[in-house]
Amino acid sequence: MKKLSLFFILLLPTFLISRNLFIGYFCADNNMYNGFLKNYDQMVQISKELKNTDIIIFLDSYTLSYTLKIYEGKSETLKVSENTNSGDFKNISNFFSNFYRFDYDLRIMVLWDHGNGWYNFTTKNKSIFFDNHPFDFISVTEGELKNIFVDIYKKTGKKTDLLVFDACLMQCLEVSYELKDYVSYIVGSEGIVPYNGFPYDRILTVVDTLSDPEKISEGIVEKYYDFYFDSSYSDLTLSSIKTSNLVNDLKNLKILKRDDFFFIDDVDVSCDFKNSLVLNRTKNEKYRGIKLFFPKDFSTFKTLYKDYINLSLDKDFGIIKKEFLSYNIQDTFSPLPVKNISLAQIGENDFEIFFESSYDFSPIKEYQITHSNSFTLYNENCDSIPDNFSGDLHLWDSTSYSKPYSLFSKNFSFEIFLPQKENIISFYYKGLFGDSSFKIYLNGEVLKVLDGEITNWKRFVLKADSGYLKIVFNENLNRDYFIYLDDLKIYKLQKHYKTFLYQNYGKIHKIGDGQNVLFVEAKDIYGNVSAIDTIIEFFVKDTVKSYSYPNPARNIVNLFSGYKGFYNIFIYTSDGKKIFEKSGIKNDDQIVINIENFKSGLYFYILDIDGKKMKGKFFVER
Repeated sequence: MKKLSLFFILLLPTFLISRNLFIGYFCADNNMYNGFLKNYDQMVQISKELKNTDIIIFLDSYTLSYTLKIYEGKSETLKVSENTNSGDFKNISNFFSNFYRFDYDLRIMVLWDHGNGWYNFTTKNKSIFFDNHPFDFISVTEGELKNIFVDIYKKTGKKTDLLVFDACLMQCLEVSYELKDYVSYIVGSEGIVPYNGFPYDRILTVVDTLSDPEKISEGIVEKYYDFYFDSSYSDLTLSSIKTSNLVNDLKNLKILKRDDFFFIDDVDVSCDFKNSLVLNRTKNEKYRGIKLFFPKDFSTFKTLYKDYINLSLDKDFGIIKKEFLSYNIQDTFSPLPVKNISLAQIGENDFEIFFESSYDFSPIKEYQITHSNSFTLYNENCDSIPDNFSGDLHLWDSTSYSKPYSLFSKNFSFEIFLPQKENIISFYYKGLFGDSSFKIYLNGEVLKVLDGEITNWKRFVLKADSGYLKIVFNENLNRDYFIYLDDLKIYKLQKHYKTFLYQNYGKIHKIGDGQNVLFVEAKDIYGNVSAIDTIIEFFVKDTVKSYSYPNPARNIVNLFSGYKGFYNIFIYTSDGKKIFEKSGIKNDDQIVINIENFKSGLYFYILDIDGKKMKGKFFVER
């Protein structure tokens, strides 16, 4: 850190000679590299004429990454680094923060790459910044895009005067509302941005000659529109919005039926926002300046609503529930699974339970808590080739010293008999395969078909009756398909107790000594029951084991152990990279770790308490 600070102190005179900062992040570690070269040349050529603007860009290319200053018709390399993961918001915010700290009058940011608004309907990733090395992206619904700006503000105290999305489909309410507290104006397109992107020579002339960010945003829209006007792009469109006026427009927004909006396509509609819209230039009147997710086909709504509810827009204005009512369809949705379960012991056999409220389109009637200390458990942590498996099986372990194994397979079959009336199957997986290649059978009948193309670890939990269970992957032996599997558990409940609560907290009784298992299901007023998500394994009066909870975790994870004394904790990503370590004195039962900055996925930990080493895994879900 000291070296980095000195580096920028040395460059300080260079960065304070101009009034405006024009700074861009160019994610070209994909098929966009040739487009970048055209934009780069435009910036170099126009820099000869600029008097009031510093141009700083970050280029993520196929191999190396570069920080460049463009001025006086040339480019100066400020820093070269190994290939950067542009799907990690910290890498992006660090770049901008290094230059936002200087005393510019205006900070104009460009985010340049492929874009899909708040979602990517074809590959199920909600994203901008598609980085091929590694395969990663910035998610909107998981808060990663917003976190770029939050992190910049925390480090520098500076907001962005004008954000330019040189990326397709980004001018939508779902994105702009995420950023409204950190960005004053946003320029973007409701539709497709041509491969060659913005005319940077023209828009930098606007930036250099004006000082008002609203006027600059208007000038950029006009220059872009004029540049492409004579082209064949019939859906040419670009707009500028003022984010401080979004709330007033949203308060006046009525979502009664889709016909009240301007149809863009079968997924999105366009909104005519009088207060927020600064300027809209388009060849097609269906684009009114900013779009909203309001699908024509209910199946599209059903596919994406679970992601939509994570957006700030929906949390503040309940968009998705209002749209649901417009379809005039009875609520047959199951409530979403209950997550983030925590337990606190208040007596010898009594516990208090807290958990996240379930989301549903109808009121929740009750929560059913099932717990048992009388169960058998098939537990396969994939530290070796598992029993009951056959097929093309390998242990995936790039760094054996730091973490347990996971199972890698091109095809497999797993069979086991479930003797109890109530059984729970749980495992984590990711991979690439067709939508009908991963199946679960019970007594010869298909019980469940799992999604394909899962790039991040995903947890699967299923309740099953007694009988012969069979899990099959890639029966047709497609050579391009593969899967990673980990932490396979089957709970066979011989005797269990149920407690019914009418809110997301309460007391549960009859918890026995020793090993226990517990899960929560939500039931709405129509009788729809949620799937199981979080399963807690815990021990009563057993002080020598270590486990983590809640699991999956979101903002904090607690590591429990009965051992006390000096400890070291190390946390690793699924590919073996150490990302966290902590030392201290453990005097009570648990170590609390803040994981707000952890991305979704699988993590491994090593806990050492006075020489007693314990390993484990936990998952983070956003």
